[in-house]
This record gives sequence, structure tokens and C-alpha cells, in this order.
Amino acid sequence: MISKILKYITLFIFIISGFNVACAQEKTPFVASVQATSLNVRTGRSTGHRVVSTLKHNDEVVVYEIRNSWAKIAFPKPLWIYKKYIHIQGNWATVIGDRVNLRDLKTDNVRSRVITQARRGDRLKIKKITNDWVQVNPPEGAYAWVSKKFLKYISAYQVWLAQKRDAEVYEHLMSQAQSLLDAQLQISQETASYQEVISLLEQARLLSKNDMDVQIIDLKIAQAKHNQQLVDKLKKIRADKQKMALDLQSMKQEYQKEVAQNLAEIAKLKESKIPTYLSVGWVSSVGRYYNRPASFRLTKGAQILYYLDSTAYDLNLYIDKWVGIRGKVVDIKNSPLKLIKVTHIDILRVGDMGFKLKNN
Repeated sequence: MISKILKYITLFIFIISGFNVACAQEKTPFVASVQATSLNVRTGRSTGHRVVSTLKHNDEVVVYEIRNSWAKIAFPKPLWIYKKYIHIQGNWATVIGDRVNLRDLKTDNVRSRVITQARRGDRLKIKKITNDWVQVNPPEGAYAWVSKKFLKYISAYQVWLAQKRDAEVYEHLMSQAQSLLDAQLQISQETASYQEVISLLEQARLLSKNDMDVQIIDLKIAQAKHNQQLVDKLKKIRADKQKMALDLQSMKQEYQKEVAQNLAEIAKLKESKIPTYLSVGWVSSVGRYYNRPASFRLTKGAQILYYLDSTAYDLNLYIDKWVGIRGKVVDIKNSPLKLIKVTHIDILRVGDMGFKLKNN
């Protein structure tokens, strides 16, 4: 009987411990996803260290080191550097001091912690400039810590890096193809050539991971191939101008019409990917009081945008979340504010501008 109890206890300990070693067994560096709804990012390996940021569920991070129950990750938000130690040129800052501190706050008092140091000659991408401080993207060597038990292993860092490079190559190919396509549309169609455009787009299609992107690329390839066919036809017409003179203008008009139609279809596909909201802001609770039109409101900074009410959503779940709202606007008697009857709500990433606002 005792041996059976010990067996079950051992099995239980093994199962519980398995949840915390999933990441610890992997060779660093590796990529992991956040499994918590909100995961605190700290300046050190204990809950006594200050929280400098938070990660959301399914956010991906690169883990560089595992120490006990903590994982070291790249610092996830911009840092501050004192302005007199850098030379600013465009969107880049070049460090002109030795071992210059980069801090998590734009102050050098005890509230600000030195996260890492920059060396003379380091180039940092600028995010924001204030009076004496400049906010920059964190350089290599800027780290923070999170609890490893809320991380799930995804892949080795090199595999993830290869996928990231594929995405960068894809963007480069698409940019090159679009620039070349625009250039060909500006010159005489009798001398234009779309073969290189088609080659670049076909290479990009092999790297595309998104069905919508594949549809857009297919439309562009079809457009480029059609343009090339028209170019070939125009070259043939040029060799026999007298015979084909009457058809030349008609084909040019057809070409311009079909190019416009293809461009319109591409624009429509791109437009369909952008969500539209009535308003965006922070959801907060105002409680239930007599004569108050609703228990929730949507704010931006100190400004109250709307009161909120919904039968479709539990708005308590969206308190202190940056959200996009769709619904019906209702006037409130004897109040300059209005009420939105919420029919749809999305949680957005703070700073994300990938949406449109509906004109009220």
C-alpha cells in the first residue's frame, strides 16, 4: 500500500515538474511563445525587480539564457540615451561617448535603471527625441527577464531567424518588383519589359506564407504577363505600322483600361485587409449609479470619447485594454457625450495604426 502511494506521489511530481522544464531542456538561444494572458518583463531575476513591460499571449520572444526559473530575453521596448553623447543624423544616432548608459526611463535618478551600455561608434535607430533625451531601439546586449514557466518552446533560434530572413527577402522582392513595375508604366510601352518583374514576383510567391498575399501576387503576375504580352504585340505592330496603324490606339486604350482594372482589384484586396472601427481607446469602468447612461466608457488620455454598453460582450473583460469599437451611436439626453451600443470589439496592440476610423 505504501509503495503504491509513493509511486503515485513520484508520478505526480514528475508530471508537475514537466510543465516547468519544457523550455529549460532546449538549447539556447531559442524562440518561445508567451502562454500567459499578460507576462511581466522585469529588470532582474526576481519578482522584486521592477516591471518594465508586459508581453501578451502568443507573443514570441528569443530566449538567450535560462537561470533557475527565469529566462533572459531581448529587452522588449525602446531605451533612453542622453542626447549629448550621440550625433543625430536622420533617424539614426551615432554614439560619440565611451560606455554610454541606456536606461529604461528618461532620467538618471534612482527611478531609472541602466539596462545596457553603448560603445563609441554604435548606431541606434531613433524612435523619439525630447529635450535632453533620445529614445532608441534597444541594441544587442540589452536584456530583461521573464518567468520561464509561462513560455512554450517554438523552434531553435536559427530556424526562426531563417524564417525572419525569408520574410525580409519577401518584402525586398515585392518592393523591387513594384518599383520596377511603376518604372515600366512610366515609359513607352513599345520599349518596356516586364520579364524581370515577373521573375521577382514569382520568387516572392515562393516565400509568401499568407493566402491573401498569394492572391495579390497572382494578380500582379497576371498583370505583368498581360503587360508583357501587350508589349510584344506593340513591338510587332511597330514592325508593320502601316498594316496595324488602325489597331494601335485601340490596343493602347485596352491596355490602359485593363491595367486600371487590375490595379483597382489589387487596391480593393489590400483595402479589405484593413479593419474599420467607429472609435478606438481605453475601456474603463465607471460603476453603476443613478442617472448614469452606462457602466463603461471609452477614453483616450484624459478625454472621455463615449459611454459604452453592450448585450453582445461582457465589457468587464476589456477594462484597461486598448480596443477598437464598432456599433451604433446613441445620443444621451442633456449630455454632450454619446453612447455606443457595442456590436463588435477587438483588442489592439498599443501603437498599432493598421486600422481605419469610420466617419461619424
